[in-house]
Amino acid sequence: MTGRTQAAHAYALLRTICGDAVRDRLIEANPCSIRGAGQTRPAERVVPGDSVVDAIAAAFDGPSERYRAAVIVAAHSGLRAGELFALERQHVERTPQGGVRLNVRQTLVDVPGKPVAFGPPKSDAGRRKVHLPPEAARALLAHLDRYTGPGPRALVFATAAGRPVRGGNRSSMFSRAKRRAGAPLELRWHDLRHLAATRAAEAGATLAELQRRIGHSTVAAAMVYQHATDDGDERLAARMAEIQAARRASNVVEFPGLSG
Repeated sequence: MTGRTQAAHAYALLRTICGDAVRDRLIEANPCSIRGAGQTRPAERVVPGDSVVDAIAAAFDGPSERYRAAVIVAAHSGLRAGELFALERQHVERTPQGGVRLNVRQTLVDVPGKPVAFGPPKSDAGRRKVHLPPEAARALLAHLDRYTGPGPRALVFATAAGRPVRGGNRSSMFSRAKRRAGAPLELRWHDLRHLAATRAAEAGATLAELQRRIGHSTVAAAMVYQHATDDGDERLAARMAEIQAARRASNVVEFPGLSG
């Protein structure tokens, strides 16, 4: 959180406290009256392209290769890092249609200086099932066979000793992979979540569907993860043309005896 954002949040909190004081008649007026001072505008996020994500995932080699699938799954599922690294084998489900879905039920609680713990998702909306597209499903199943312990409570993405992956270690590995892949240095692990949400929106997800997939309790929060891209708009125009052509074709009436 930047200094400007911290100041805005602090001002908003102080304004709320002073508002309560006014209602309780402890003070006559709220001194926090600067318009817009308690508001923040989300910074424009870096949305990596598929080729960039592929390059970063491939750069997870050597000892870090066991986390390559985590990059792929993150970029397709939109799970928060804490949710992804708290997944257990029992949370990976096969669907009747042969697909794979993730049952998000907990998150990793990683506080510096304290042991790693597990807690509930960020909100009730965080408890959800997320279906994976085939590419991510294949990567995850291969990972389960090679790296994940056999028990139902085994962490899907864990250290070689089966322990939780701390945020600092994850960030360090991601930074090294970025450099090797020649990816933008400002790219963060969390931007993989932005990519997943953007791809879902481009695929035609409604706001309600996007909200459910990424686990937000409000539509406004889900909208933060929608990014308009030029190639996405090009595909949209192509789909519009296809729909228009199909509509025109359906309105064509053939009269007997007039063909040929």
